[in-house]
Amino acid sequence: LWIGYRLGGVSLLANDTLRTFGPGDGLPERSVWTLARDSSGTIWAGTTVGVYRLERGRWQEVGPDEGVPRTWVTSVITDARGRVWVGTVEGLLRRDSAAGRFTLVHRARPIPPGEPVNETFLVPGQGAKGSIWLSSWADGVQQFDGDSGYSAGHGSLPRKRTGAVYVDRIGDLWVAAEDSVSGGIEHIWLDGSDRGRTTPESQRLTRARGLSGTDVRSIFADREGNIWVGTSGGLERFRRPKMVKVLLPPVPTWLALVPADSGTIWVGVLGRMWKVGTRVEEILSHPGAVQCAYRDPDGVVWVASNMGLWRTVAGKFVPVRLPKELVGP
Repeated sequence: LWIGYRLGGVSLLANDTLRTFGPGDGLPERSVWTLARDSSGTIWAGTTVGVYRLERGRWQEVGPDEGVPRTWVTSVITDARGRVWVGTVEGLLRRDSAAGRFTLVHRARPIPPGEPVNETFLVPGQGAKGSIWLSSWADGVQQFDGDSGYSAGHGSLPRKRTGAVYVDRIGDLWVAAEDSVSGGIEHIWLDGSDRGRTTPESQRLTRARGLSGTDVRSIFADREGNIWVGTSGGLERFRRPKMVKVLLPPVPTWLALVPADSGTIWVGVLGRMWKVGTRVEEILSHPGAVQCAYRDPDGVVWVASNMGLWRTVAGKFVPVRLPKELVGP
């Protein structure tokens, strides 16, 4: 575990031993905002006065001779191609491994006097091309295609005053919503779907809804897919529940449940039937008031209702002709 300190210095926690680096090891006496490991195993540190790299146990400045200004660095990341990206208050830098230099690929838009420092936060995206996401106070949230410029993005993306940003394994975007009133974090469904969403407000998580603090500075996903959020008041964990609530119209206390196909289920009650999966679909052509249901080893679903016995054929319910002695008056 690599630890950067707001009052300067870096520590490495390994095998229950803590080793701390300071000015005597080449680091400046300034805040360390970000740490990253590249594909070769090299550790990079972003400070309020520039970028530093750990080489043979000592920190070396990565300065103007390598294309990096001595300015406030808020993010250092590596993408799917192993390239190193640096986010600064002045703009976005990318390192060319062959040349061993950084190039300014986007200059940050100036902000009006009196506004906060134009911090630039970066996070790797999910694209095979190594696209990244950028969030800054001046430009809001944008997607950089990893080579030449910005994607048009999505209409729901915050346009300004945003902080930390993270793209999780299924492509959802988590953004620190640093407005002057409630702050918090926004969970944005980039694919445009309504997975788990009932109202637009459910995307916004604020202190009023239980978040520990208004100022969100760090967002991270662990290997199990849990989202961790560091706020000014504590640490939050968001995880997808194993059980998902499905909202149906009011029904009596009993109903019939039976597995369908592709992870869906049939729900039948009092003359109505639904197919429940990623969405709830009411089946208009159904066997009537279902009393019981069963799925046999061959995957055929059998249903008994006030209209007789039914079974599925090619995904549809068809009636089963019964012997006359089994059919009531």
